[in-house]
Amino acid sequence: GIPMNAWLMKGYFDTVPISLDESAKLDGAGHFRRFWQIEPPLVRPMIAVQALWAFMGPFGDYILSSFLLREK
Repeated sequence: GIPMNAWLMKGYFDTVPISLDESAKLDGAGHFRRFWQIEPPLVRPMIAVQALWAFMGPFGDYILSSFLLREK
């Protein structure tokens, strides 16, 4: 769960070009503004994948348990 997702997010954040951060810094953006307005739009696809996986795990467990515990 969490370790794999953290590892994937770290890898995805590493693909964000440093030049975008540097150009925002040159334009006068602070650290907080650079992080919240530059990074999230670029990593939104991976955040969506993580959210989908977070939903599919418990849902898959529910399907399996409802199949195994059904009444005959």
